Amino acid sequence: MILLSGCSSFFEPTAEEIIPEKTENGVLPQKGTVLHLRLDYGPTTKMSVDISFKEYRYRVFIDKELYSYGVVHDYYDDVIDIPLTANDDWYMRSIVVEGSKSLVFTHEYDNVSSDEWEDWHQIYKGVQDRLKEEQPQAYPGLDSATLVFKLGNKILPVTQVKNGTTAALKQFVAKRDYVMDIVYDKSVNRWYIGDQPKMQTVLPPNYLELNETHKAGLYFSQLLGPNPYFFILLKDEHRSYNYSTPIGYFNLEDMDSALSPRELNIPNSTDGFYKTSLTISLE
Repeated sequence: MILLSGCSSFFEPTAEEIIPEKTENGVLPQKGTVLHLRLDYGPTTKMSVDISFKEYRYRVFIDKELYSYGVVHDYYDDVIDIPLTANDDWYMRSIVVEGSKSLVFTHEYDNVSSDEWEDWHQIYKGVQDRLKEEQPQAYPGLDSATLVFKLGNKILPVTQVKNGTTAALKQFVAKRDYVMDIVYDKSVNRWYIGDQPKMQTVLPPNYLELNETHKAGLYFSQLLGPNPYFFILLKDEHRSYNYSTPIGYFNLEDMDSALSPRELNIPNSTDGFYKTSLTISLE
């Protein structure tokens, strides 16, 4: 019994597959869809004090340009959703998805170094439909448009990061401003927004590696659960857990003061939490 109590399963992805949510005659729809990455995990019993697993990473290319990069940092997410934006142009787009798993077993709060991964291999290749010749663009001028973030009544001085996440966010807010409740937690000196299930079907990740320094700015992130969220770092921070995607970085140096509840004229709070709204729009 003592020996059995020390046994634990080691998990690793044994099969992978991309299943598009929608296709039309084998072609991905022009209006966009969700690519479901399905992973099958196979356990092997070894002597260990806890559960170990091999991480999995994936990346998506649109016309050979990197669109999304994500890491599956657990052993029980068997379906990962990767939102694909609308193709708002008059030519077909090529879509390629590649995958790779770590060479080493790890634990929930451990990190895999950059040289501890298998080589990338292709797991999906397809094409996305285009606009019809007579069909107008749904998002004209979107490439040159700028994301605007307003905290309460104050515009955030954010320099936008160019990646597939911000491209998808632009499409999402092009028709209507998006407003989210946001909370300042005095104990950690950070603004954060709770679960945003809608974003699960809208924004693809473009994760920074763990143990990188995150610059002060706005981030899209995801815990081990299904619902993503946003948070605002008021100063540079070394992050060693929970992968996250940069949306934009602050232009000002002292954001601790500039974005404090006092500076934003938010009423005092007895529990250390200050509430306002974050509005995302285009200009």
